[in-house]
Amino acid sequence: MGFKFAGRARKIINPIPFAELSVKFSSLFVVMMLSRVLSLEGMGVYAYIVSLVMLSSVFMDFGGSQKAYVLGLRGESNGVAPLFMLRGFSSMIALFFLASYEYVASEYVLEVLTYSFTVALVSVLAFLKMYYRGRSDKVRDAFFVLCDPVFRLIVVGAIFLFLDAKLLWFLLGMLCVSFTCVLFALNFIVDVKVLYLQSGIFKRFKLTLYELTPYFFYYGLFVFFQRMDLFFVKGEQGVKDVAIYFGAFNLYSVVDLFFCSWVSSALPEIIKTGRAMLGFIFVVSLVSIGLIYFLSGWVFFFVYPESYSAGAKLFSFMVFCIPFHFMSYYFILRNNLEGKVLNNVFCLAVAV
Repeated sequence: MGFKFAGRARKIINPIPFAELSVKFSSLFVVMMLSRVLSLEGMGVYAYIVSLVMLSSVFMDFGGSQKAYVLGLRGESNGVAPLFMLRGFSSMIALFFLASYEYVASEYVLEVLTYSFTVALVSVLAFLKMYYRGRSDKVRDAFFVLCDPVFRLIVVGAIFLFLDAKLLWFLLGMLCVSFTCVLFALNFIVDVKVLYLQSGIFKRFKLTLYELTPYFFYYGLFVFFQRMDLFFVKGEQGVKDVAIYFGAFNLYSVVDLFFCSWVSSALPEIIKTGRAMLGFIFVVSLVSIGLIYFLSGWVFFFVYPESYSAGAKLFSFMVFCIPFHFMSYYFILRNNLEGKVLNNVFCLAVAV
């Protein structure tokens, strides 16, 4: 009886969501530091840069991380190498076009390019994370979750304490951390046999591009759906309101990421239990929403300076989206696993 209970407890108490949560807290701490050294306008610029680069990351990833997750769930490794190579090509193309656009249309060329290279490197770690998450390799999964944000927090903290508080310094520090983490992972953590280029690679490359196209459209719509709000706010209100909205969204994403990572890391168990575990996650989310709603004002004022106070009410309403988001995320992952990616494309296109 005791062994059965312990086995069930191990399935319910999944370490990956807590690792993701700790990482999100470290990212939030970075935002806390930036909000105290940059003006409201400066934070608005940072939020705009993050959103712009995250949209371009769709072309860097090309849906590869979602496909890698499905390959991991199915226990397939042959398609990982061409998928990894395709992502490298798409990242270089995306960086070139983003550089060209920024050179013509923006005054933040250096900042955008620096953050773009950082995101390109982080997307490599995200790709590997999703593959090993599909394989239920929780040790490697946790490493890829924790390595970049933890060291980023240390480096940004050092810049905060010892250097002039300029946005470019923070972005350069993030770039150095991401580059180091990718080098370390590829040399010491990844099973390199998975990334070996085998015979017939170019034929496989063409097939991979064909297979990846629906994932690209699904992932592009998914990211656009999450990031389009900031562009609307910037267009209608200005960079100050972008900073306030960005502050509320960052707090919301801490909680949202916890539940989404719980679903993705426990997907095989959720399917096996006939969605009983999904019901348990849903109940936990409702309890969390109640607590967060009543504590939202205190939390917001603890995290951000007084100039961000208008975002507290916005955050308290955002949290009600969490059950709908992670439940829809479950069905998206289920459709991907069953080869129904076009269903996701259609549903997200209608939603957008």
